[in-house]
Amino acid sequence: MSDALSPSALASTGPATFAQRLGAAVIDFFVVAAYVFTVGWFCSISRPLAEALVFPLALGAFAYPLTGHARYGRTLGKWAMRIRVAQLSGSPIGWNESLRRSAVDGVLQLAWGFGLFSALVLVPDELFARQGWAGLHHSLQPWLPTYMSSILFTSVIWSWSEIFTMLFNCKRRAIHDFIASTIVVRSA
Repeated sequence: MSDALSPSALASTGPATFAQRLGAAVIDFFVVAAYVFTVGWFCSISRPLAEALVFPLALGAFAYPLTGHARYGRTLGKWAMRIRVAQLSGSPIGWNESLRRSAVDGVLQLAWGFGLFSALVLVPDELFARQGWAGLHHSLQPWLPTYMSSILFTSVIWSWSEIFTMLFNCKRRAIHDFIASTIVVRSA
């Protein structure tokens, strides 16, 4: 059975509501958080493991929607909320559209990964040992590059601009939807 959305189905189901998109985002947040906390726990075991896992840790939040949207047109959150991403024509999206939708988040995650990696390399061994991921992350603060606060600020501005864009257009398209020429629709 195909998950493809025909142009006639797009017309009959219509754009996803803001509440559906918000619900999907909350579910996906918890999926990504479970991944981040799990990988983060492994990072706290040893410096070599942390250095090996820091980029998978940083890019997990990017890879999850990228892969889900490209392969299935949806993430777990979108599946639970009965919505999917489609091209404006109603056709399923592919890797190209999915990458364009996720590009800004990917760049921000990659910059965060580089900053975290540079701090991991600099932190003294005695601060690293046996303190868990939360303690290690707190201990890394003095060694984080100064640009990390700009990355955080940019992420917050990007997130709010996405929300405002969705609220003020009738098809509830976010900026990443305009970048990728996509729309999030209700599933039939």
